[in-house]
Amino acid sequence: MDAEAMTVWFDEAEDGDKAVNRARAAALKRMHGCVYRCHSDWDLAPEIGIRDALIEALGMGTMYGGFGQMFNSSEAMATLGVEAIIAGECCDYTLRNAEELGMAVIEAGHCASENPGMRALARWLAKKLPEIRVAFVDTGRPWRYPT
Repeated sequence: MDAEAMTVWFDEAEDGDKAVNRARAAALKRMHGCVYRCHSDWDLAPEIGIRDALIEALGMGTMYGGFGQMFNSSEAMATLGVEAIIAGECCDYTLRNAEELGMAVIEAGHCASENPGMRALARWLAKKLPEIRVAFVDTGRPWRYPT
């Protein structure tokens, strides 16, 4: 047995055996629907991908993707003279390190930072496949913070 498998503290069900996935598949079958989900492939698509669509939506010139998930990115941004960072989501260490380096961080949330690119993908697909109904579905935030 490999070392990683020995550290797993729970048995994960196969994707098709998970209740949420079965419910999603049943809903799609009832609606005769189809979901096309791409993630990394769309990140760097020129002009209309995740990064470029977000740059346009925010009116900024350049953007660096994946900032919040890399421990050393705060130092890299500090050497460039960055004063504030907009990130989709961050590791706790990255947030604390940025603060220690004097940078402000706006953590927008993964979906919110990718929605402009997903909207652009829906528009692109609708043009390429006019005979198929294409819709962008904003996932929103299904959780609430206690007050």
